[in-house]
Amino acid sequence: MRSVTFILASLTLLSCGGDLGEVGADALWQVRCPAGFPGCASAGDAVNVLAFDGTMGEDGRTARISCAMTEDEVGTRTIDLDIGYGRDPALSIRGMTISGANVVGVGCRVTVVDDSNTLDGACGPATPSETQPCQITNPTFTDREEGPAFNFNLLCRNLAAPAAPTMIQRDVTRPNVSREAAPISVFNCDGF
Repeated sequence: MRSVTFILASLTLLSCGGDLGEVGADALWQVRCPAGFPGCASAGDAVNVLAFDGTMGEDGRTARISCAMTEDEVGTRTIDLDIGYGRDPALSIRGMTISGANVVGVGCRVTVVDDSNTLDGACGPATPSETQPCQITNPTFTDREEGPAFNFNLLCRNLAAPAAPTMIQRDVTRPNVSREAAPISVFNCDGF
């Protein structure tokens, strides 16, 4: 069903005068309560973004996707991205630095919006911890029908709300599978 929906979105974009060089995303994640976290006992709805920026989803909301990459003289790439529907992104990553096939550096930040909570924390290659709640693994650059793509997996544990870090914490995982990382792909990023 995801691929049929995306093919229809691609055809819609082409019929409206766009081209497949538009930035887009294929991302699937869920924000959920950490196991055993007091006062928290549910999971949010799965977020399923399979769209080009500016196209309308089945629920009538407009996809909001942006992605920019810079590359230095030794081939280290730094990526900033926003993915979601509506006015504000549901997922933002800033300062994700890739060297070869690894996430490196210390400037990476993940922000996730779930209902009325904004969650924020550091990201990197290590297993999620209190100081780095989000882990980014398997970064790859590939070619898709839609254009050049950047793919990775995202897993957050106890990602906190800055306004109440000890009271509001959530995990970010693959939908309905709390042990697995969420698969994220963005394509046609500015700078690819």
